[in-house]
This record gives sequence, structure tokens and C-alpha cells, in this order.
Amino acid sequence: MIFIIVLIILSFIFPPFWGVLLAYISYLIIFKNTRQKRIFTKKIQLMLINGRDCATFSDIYYESVESYARRNGGEVVDDNAVFYIDILGEEIRVSCYKNDPILGGGTTFYI
Repeated sequence: MIFIIVLIILSFIFPPFWGVLLAYISYLIIFKNTRQKRIFTKKIQLMLINGRDCATFSDIYYESVESYARRNGGEVVDDNAVFYIDILGEEIRVSCYKNDPILGGGTTFYI
């Protein structure tokens, strides 16, 4: 977000940066699903490596998990999203819950 604000300010000073801003926003929109999958895959791989079946991530918003699950054939009920993700050729069932904002927010992953 800060990068977009900087690009907007630079665009007023040097107009060709409008093109850079448009290209960056297009990149964010077009590759959203790929970036989410890469982030979720990395987090789940770390859980598997550490032998954990449950972990809370404060840097992942539940809404992004919910939209990812819906786009990839998962189920969403109340504050619970369930989806399958391929990790090293094996389908892993992932269940995610939204944490209470009073307790720090974030999302809890169960595999």
C-alpha cells in the first residue's frame, strides 16, 4: 500500500510513473490467486516440517483465505473455510478459522 502511495506522489512529479502505477496494480490483480497459493503453501509446508497440525498466523487475514477457498472449490461456513492444497504431489486438507480480533486476530490453520 505504501508503494502505491509513493507511486501516486511520484506520478504527479514525473508523469510516466502513471504507467508504472497502472502496471503494478494490474500485476496485483492478475496474479492475486498465485500469490495467495504461494503464501499458503509456504505456511503449510512449515507446519508439516515442524510437525504441527495447528498454527495461528496473524499476518494472514481470514477474508483472503475465504476468497481463496471459494475460488478453488473449497467450502465456507460461518468463520470456517475448508480447502485442499497440493503440496509435493499430495493433497492436504486445510481447515481455517477466523480468530477473535480481541485475542490478536489472524487466522488459525488446521491440517
